[in-house]
Amino acid sequence: MDKIIFDGLTVIDLSVLPTDEAKNFLTNIVCDRVYRLGRRLEPSNKLKLLLLVDEAHNIAPHILNYIGVLEKIAIELRKYGVSLATVSTRPSLVSKNIIANSNLIISHALISNEDIRLVLNYMVNELEQEQYIHLLRTLDVGEALVQANLPEYGCRPVKVKVGLPEHMQIINARPKKTFVKEEYDKGLDKVCEQLPAYVKRILYTIACSGQNVPAKILPISKRKLKEVAYEYNVIEVRGDNVILTEHGSKIARRLLAIK
Repeated sequence: MDKIIFDGLTVIDLSVLPTDEAKNFLTNIVCDRVYRLGRRLEPSNKLKLLLLVDEAHNIAPHILNYIGVLEKIAIELRKYGVSLATVSTRPSLVSKNIIANSNLIISHALISNEDIRLVLNYMVNELEQEQYIHLLRTLDVGEALVQANLPEYGCRPVKVKVGLPEHMQIINARPKKTFVKEEYDKGLDKVCEQLPAYVKRILYTIACSGQNVPAKILPISKRKLKEVAYEYNVIEVRGDNVILTEHGSKIARRLLAIK
């Protein structure tokens, strides 16, 4: 876990989990690990780790007098070089402890009066809020209102738009197709090498017989097939049939190409 957290860019995709409860449970485990590791770091003014959490209202909801692990990260770990970025479509549902400890707020268009008032409470004083309410409601796609807590540069919110030439240069950047193909093949080759021989035989058999085959023609039991499906995410067992997942199809095609 330590290597995953601190070794370059890591994205944890929770879409494979079946329920929101499972997603929240795993997210809390990861956040708790980040918190424990962060507390062991030396105090620093340099950024060592940025934790970005999407759908933050599910992980750190606004509950009065409650401080969870995400709130602890926001409150305690800044001095250790750990920063937290939270994303939510409903900021009013996010813990106020997190918002209050934010040095930067970026708001795209909002509809709910509750969300608008909350965001503006942290951006400007009450007397100035009226002039920004209409702006927040009518922001176009790619536009945002940004407020940074930088007194030396002024603290008033600024309207920005993604799509300036320097942004578009990054957005439109694409690696050469030959590079993509070579790296993709190398990655699949590495995956193929790490798979057990019996899993490769299953994938090869399904690929040669069709995408949907009876479980009884495969060389292992149905129970073992379910274990393969769970552990490697290369097949799905549907009743008496077995099919390749998208991941499994890619590996199977690579196995056929190698043979």
